[in-house]
Amino acid sequence: MIKYLILDVDGTLTDGKIYMGPNGEAMKAFSIKDGYVSNFILKPVGIVPVIITARNSSIVQHRCDELGIT
Repeated sequence: MIKYLILDVDGTLTDGKIYMGPNGEAMKAFSIKDGYVSNFILKPVGIVPVIITARNSSIVQHRCDELGIT
């Protein structure tokens, strides 16, 4: 039985790009489909999504909070 789905953020949950604004602010684009999979496919069958990333990012933390990934 699968208990965890471990995913990297960049290139897996995003398109692998980091968008930089004129004041140095970073932005990432996340697919809405990932949220659907997390909340409506994985969690109902007891699979815990786990996110790994090499960068400490408030953007990733915010997206995980939205999806209920702790």
